[in-house]
Amino acid sequence: MLIRITRSARKHRIGNAHILAALASASEPIIDGDARTYIATDDRGLELAIVIVPDDRNEGSWAIIHAQPTHYPRKGQRDGED
Repeated sequence: MLIRITRSARKHRIGNAHILAALASASEPIIDGDARTYIATDDRGLELAIVIVPDDRNEGSWAIIHAQPTHYPRKGQRDGED
């Protein structure tokens, strides 16, 4: 399977090698339409949420559009909201 890591996936400063290591150790994804969300641990032991979608540049391949540590707070939680 061909995988491309987009610039937006690197927004949280997770390196390509760490993203791919986590994806390699991932189990079953959460499927939402075309998107697949994986929760997996990278080679440093950091748990990541990784979102992949079919790549519109290369048919039959995937693009990683998001990679973020799971310990980051959701919007609203860091502002003290529920």
